[in-house]
Amino acid sequence: MDTEKIKRKYRRIAWLYDRLTRAPTDRLRREAVQLLALRPGDGVLDLGCGTGLSLPLLRAAAGDPGVVYGVELSPHMLAHARDRVAAAGWKNVRLIEANAETFEIDQRVDGILCFYTHDIMLSPTALPRAIKYLKAGGRMVAAGGKLARGRRGWLINPVTVLYSLPAVTTLDIERSFEPFALMRQLLSNVDVKERMLGSQYLAWGVGPG
Repeated sequence: MDTEKIKRKYRRIAWLYDRLTRAPTDRLRREAVQLLALRPGDGVLDLGCGTGLSLPLLRAAAGDPGVVYGVELSPHMLAHARDRVAAAGWKNVRLIEANAETFEIDQRVDGILCFYTHDIMLSPTALPRAIKYLKAGGRMVAAGGKLARGRRGWLINPVTVLYSLPAVTTLDIERSFEPFALMRQLLSNVDVKERMLGSQYLAWGVGPG
């Protein structure tokens, strides 16, 4: 991943990010967190947590005994997440400014969420690194935008590319048809649902071992 380019892009949009994305992604975000099947006391990793829009849902699922890790490369996005955590008074949410390809956390977790993290999903090293922290039988859930195949792609793909440009730096067309492909290699029982004429996906699988 081009980390400096990512930081520049999110520096420009961090102040507007929640207003642009909260409502359109809320339903999908809730479904993604539900698929993690977290229980009170569980640990969960929000990889590419951004401004922290998923943190309230993850924290509610893990409860007071659990722990929520949020890893984010952009300091400007993470500043909003820190404000969110401080305002809520959460003591068990740990935010880490780090590259998804090199981050570290101090325990294995029961779930991993990647929500609209296209660059992370296409990185050859970020997902393998994250999954090494996933307990055997733990779940990973990913959701985001993708390119649609066939005739409908001619209609909807230009729109998908246009709204993705402010945030995405990995412009790999072929892999953008299946940004969840690496999940199939690394996890068991991977399932995928496509939404919005194939321009959005929800994928989940179980950790190895």
